[in-house]
Amino acid sequence: MSSKKWYYTFGLLLFVFLFILSGFVGKGFAQSASIEQYGANNTATIIQENPYNDASIAQGTNNASSYNNTATIKQLGTSSSGNEAYITQDGAFNNASIIQDTGAVDNTANVTQNGTSNLASINQNGTESEATIYQNGGSNTADIEQLTGSYNNTAEITQVADLNVAKIYQSGANSTAWIDQSGDSNEAFINQTANYDTAGIYQESGDNSAEIVQTNDENTAEITQYDENNTATVNQSGYNNIASINQTQNNTATVDQSGDNNRVKIDQGGDNNYVEANQSGDSNRVVIYQDIYQAFSYNNIYTDQSGDNNWTYIYQGLDGVASNNSIYVDQSGDSNWAVIGQGFYGSASNNSIYVDQSGDNNLVGIYQGFKGSASYSSIYVDQSGDNNWADLTQEGENNSIEVYQNTDSNSATVDQSGSDNSVVIYQGYTSSFGGYTATVTQGGTNNQATIYQY
Repeated sequence: MSSKKWYYTFGLLLFVFLFILSGFVGKGFAQSASIEQYGANNTATIIQENPYNDASIAQGTNNASSYNNTATIKQLGTSSSGNEAYITQDGAFNNASIIQDTGAVDNTANVTQNGTSNLASINQNGTESEATIYQNGGSNTADIEQLTGSYNNTAEITQVADLNVAKIYQSGANSTAWIDQSGDSNEAFINQTANYDTAGIYQESGDNSAEIVQTNDENTAEITQYDENNTATVNQSGYNNIASINQTQNNTATVDQSGDNNRVKIDQGGDNNYVEANQSGDSNRVVIYQDIYQAFSYNNIYTDQSGDNNWTYIYQGLDGVASNNSIYVDQSGDSNWAVIGQGFYGSASNNSIYVDQSGDNNLVGIYQGFKGSASYSSIYVDQSGDNNWADLTQEGENNSIEVYQNTDSNSATVDQSGSDNSVVIYQGYTSSFGGYTATVTQGGTNNQATIYQY
């Protein structure tokens, strides 16, 4: 080989070597670590301080008994990205923790625990991270945090057993969080501060508590609870939010939404339920169903809407039996609607409905025992503003209706059929334009109707 040819060959090889070396240096020399432990009272810790690492810990697998184990994985590379961490534990009294920090990007963390009294915690700071925790046993606790400018994160916690507690914190955009709990006395908490978030909580058995807090635009929250004595709370602040709650018997549902175009749908079954929905903004919707196809009693509903073009739809005992229930609706603003049905196509007894509307061009429609029967029930409507309309229907006996309409150009229409019913309508105007209309139709015996216009 000539010296000139050898010179060019050596230079080419040197160039390739330096190129490959620079790649390793840029990546911090990607590393992989794996620990497997069988038996009891073991402790495993993996610490990787360079990016592009892979870590895996397994304790008590292969059908080997295990307890009092602790596993910890830390990946703390500066400007790190593409890290993966896996922890698998079998047995009781296990403790697992995964931390991927310091500018972490594209991280994946997975913790699986089988047994009782397990504790798992995942903390990821970065972009497009995924965290999954699965626990099988009693008295488990799971905690996932994806914070500090997180983006496109996905967090999922599944707990099967009793006395579980799950927490998810995500800060960023386009995040998804879901908690699935099966057992008694579970608690779930989701907090997302970002755009386009989706949060869901599913709880089965009694004494569960769920809370979803989302602050930003276009969030979606869904809570499903079975059995009795459950509590669901949704707090969303932003635009185009959607909240859905499904509960059965002795439950409490509370929803607070501020912004425009919000939607709330609550479905409760059984007795002794309480619903509170608060919305501030324009074009919001509230739909509440309480035991629409069967008998139920002692349920309470409170809704408060402030703004224009808001709608409230409430149905109690639709095609069923509703007794000893109360509804309170408060709407302030213009062009709001309130439509309420108790014992719709069924029966209603000892129920009360109170509607307070302040503003112009509002409408309230109430039906008690419509195409059914209502007894010892009451309707109270107070409308202050111009061009408001009240359309009220009662069918049954010993029912009462009171309507108060102040200011100008209001209209009230009442239709009662049955016996021993009473209607009182108060209408007044504040200007020379005035104008009001009151119409009462009663069919039956021993009914009373009084109209005051002033």
